Amino acid sequence: QYGPFWAHVFAQLSLGGLYSSWWFLSVAGFLLFSVSVCIVFNGPRLWRQGRGQKHEVTLHQIKAQPFHTELSVPSGGVIAFLREHGFKQKRRYQNGTLFWVKGQSSRVGYFLVHGGVLLLSIGALLTGVFGYRLTLHLVEGEAYTYAAHWSGTTFEVKDIPFKISAQKVEVPRYFTGMPKQFTSDLVLEAKEGAQHLEQTLLVNKPITFAGHRVYQADYGDGGSTVKLQARTMSGLKGPFVGKTAHNEALTVLGGHIIPQQLQPATVLDKSLFKEGMDDTAAGAALENVGPSLEVQLESPTKGKQILRLFLNMPWVVGVQEVPLTITDDVQKNMRFVFLGLDPRKPEGWALVGKLLSKLPKKGILNGQEAQEKLFQILKSEGKPFLKDLKEEERLRYALAALSAAQALYVLELDYVPILAEATFKPYAGVIIAKDPGVLWFLLGSVLLIIGISLMLMFPFIRVWLKEEKNGIVLGCYSPKKSVLHTFKREVFKKFDG
Repeated sequence: QYGPFWAHVFAQLSLGGLYSSWWFLSVAGFLLFSVSVCIVFNGPRLWRQGRGQKHEVTLHQIKAQPFHTELSVPSGGVIAFLREHGFKQKRRYQNGTLFWVKGQSSRVGYFLVHGGVLLLSIGALLTGVFGYRLTLHLVEGEAYTYAAHWSGTTFEVKDIPFKISAQKVEVPRYFTGMPKQFTSDLVLEAKEGAQHLEQTLLVNKPITFAGHRVYQADYGDGGSTVKLQARTMSGLKGPFVGKTAHNEALTVLGGHIIPQQLQPATVLDKSLFKEGMDDTAAGAALENVGPSLEVQLESPTKGKQILRLFLNMPWVVGVQEVPLTITDDVQKNMRFVFLGLDPRKPEGWALVGKLLSKLPKKGILNGQEAQEKLFQILKSEGKPFLKDLKEEERLRYALAALSAAQALYVLELDYVPILAEATFKPYAGVIIAKDPGVLWFLLGSVLLIIGISLMLMFPFIRVWLKEEKNGIVLGCYSPKKSVLHTFKREVFKKFDG
C-alpha cells in the first residue's frame, strides 16, 4: 500500500502491534509514574483544602484571596446566603473566622480521575506485556491449535491453549454481492478437555473461552477445489485439478497456472460487457455472473499475468491492468477481453490457429496492427474453414475467430484457460485475543467518567468569613476563574456591591 520505505518505517514503529510497541509501553509506564507522583504530592494537600487548615486564618490572608470584599451587612444574612447556595461550614477558628466549602465532591472527582488514569496505565502495561492478538484463517472443517502472531511485517506461529475449528462458514449476500453477515459455527475445546463450547460467531459479538476472546474479522477462500482446462487450437487439454489459496502451481502446456482466489458469486456492471457504451449512460445495471477464479498465469512468452476466469462465461477473460492495493476497486482495475468463441466447444478454433500461425512473433504488433493484419489473413486463408457453413453463419464465425485470435495475440497466450468446475471452501478470519488488562480498562474508564462528571457538576470553591466592626470581610478562592466570577456576581447582586 505505501511502498518499501514507509512499510519499513511502520514496522520499526511497530504500528502493526501498537499496544505492545516499546514506545507505547514507555508512554504508559511514564504516565503511571507521573500520575502516581502527582497523587502522592498533591493529593494530601487537595484533600486538606476541603477540610480547611487547622491554624487560624488571619484577616490579611482573607484579603489576599483572588476575590475579597467588605460587606456592611449582618453576618446572619451572609451565612444564610451561603447556605442558600449550597455551602457547608467546615471550621470555626478562635478569632471568629468561619470557613465554608462548596463542591467538595469535585475533590473526590480529582482522585477518581487520577485513579482511573492509573488503572488504564496498568491495564495498558498488562495487555502490552502479557497480552497478544493472534490471527487465524480458520478453514471450514479443519481444526487448529495455533495461530499467527504478527510483529511488523513478520509473524511467528504461537500455540493457543485450546483447539478451534469451524464446522460451517456462511456468508449470506445481497444481490449486489455485498455480504449481509459473516457467521461461523465454531467448536472450541480446551486441550485438557475441561471445557467444550459450540457457538456461532458473529461480527461484533466475540466469544470468550479459556481466558481468550475470539472475534470474527473477515472471510475468504480457504483452499477451494478447482478444475481447469486449456483450449488449444487443436482441442481441449486437461482437466488440471488444483486448490486455491495455497500458491500451488499447475503445469499447463509448458507454463504454470496458480489458482489464487475463488469468488462464489461475482456481480459486475452490465455496461462492462457492452463495448462502446459509456458507464454513466449505462447506469449501474448489475448482473450476477456466477463463480469466478483469479489465477496467476506464468506463460513462457509474457511471464506473469493476473487473469479472472468465469465459470458461466468462459468466453470472457478479465485482465488485471495494474497491481491492486487494498483500497482499489477490482472492477475498475480490470479490463475484460471478449474471445468471441466459446472455448468449451471446438467450432472456430482451427481457424483461430491458422490466423495466429500467420502473424509475426507475439508482442511485435499492437492491438490495432494485429487486427488489420488478421483481417488480411482471414480474407486469404479463411475460405477453407468457412466453406461448409451456411452463409449467415460465415460472417459470425469469421468475426468471432478474428476477435479470439486478436485477444490471444495481445495477451500473448498460446491457449485459453477455462474454469471447468469449482467447489468453494471458505475460511473464517478470526482474531484470538488475550487481554489481561481488560478489567483494569473497564474499571479505569468507569472511574474516569464518574470523576470527570463530579468535577464538572460540582465545582470546588472555598469561602472565609470574618466579622469586623464595620461589617463582614469575605474572601473566596476557586481553581476555576469562571466559578469565582459567578460567585462574585451573585454576591454583588445580593448585597448591592
